[in-house]
Amino acid sequence: MDPPRRRRRPHLPACLERHAGAARPGLAAWLGRGGNFLHTRPIRAGSRWRFAAPALADQQLANLCRRLGSTSLVGSQVEGASFEAALLFEVAALLERHLDGSAAYPREEVWLATAAHALGAPIGGRPYVLSEVHRFDRAFWRVLRYADPLIGRPGDPRYFPRRLIEHLMIRSGFHRIRRRLVDRIGADDAAWLARYEWMSDGNNTWRVFDRHGLFGVKRVARRPDHPLRRYIDALAPAPAPAPQPEPTSHQPPVAP
Repeated sequence: MDPPRRRRRPHLPACLERHAGAARPGLAAWLGRGGNFLHTRPIRAGSRWRFAAPALADQQLANLCRRLGSTSLVGSQVEGASFEAALLFEVAALLERHLDGSAAYPREEVWLATAAHALGAPIGGRPYVLSEVHRFDRAFWRVLRYADPLIGRPGDPRYFPRRLIEHLMIRSGFHRIRRRLVDRIGADDAAWLARYEWMSDGNNTWRVFDRHGLFGVKRVARRPDHPLRRYIDALAPAPAPAPQPEPTSHQPPVAP
């Protein structure tokens, strides 16, 4: 017998933390197309993604996957992800039974997406927030393709030469979110943004965002007086004026 169809419910509020900023209007209509908005980033042995190895070694996650039919692991950033409420409650019930203790990686970036994928969640798109982390990783891994044969121990995130390269690249700040990128997203410049649309983790290729599907950026400093945050806040349309109440008449009603 076919499983009962999950009744469509509204989305719970999409994840948008204080480090993120909305750069373009139209998000409600985009999410209103239906489905869930998350990455389906394959997690396999040999991936360059820093959280792939701890996720593959997570025994509680392996137990959950067996419970769900030996499903494969997938990852997704949570900023800009959006889930239908019914699905999220179903996933939460699963995690409550299987998730225990802590692990040395952000489990929410793997457990949510893996469980949703195993439950056959319809995918409406990818997260609507472009993260500077993906900008950094894309360039960092390009450097490692040339550096690994020279420094050895490829894929070991704790190896000092690798950490030194990473530290120097972070200090350079090349990946930081700046006004130019915000303006490109605000103008929905899909042709220019296409260079960031797909990404390789070394042994797979996955889609970072949908064309015409970016509405925000991460990270933006939390301080309300930070220049970039003030610039992004100024892009938001002014709120419509509140309707004024009808004036109260002080004249007595006219008798019929």
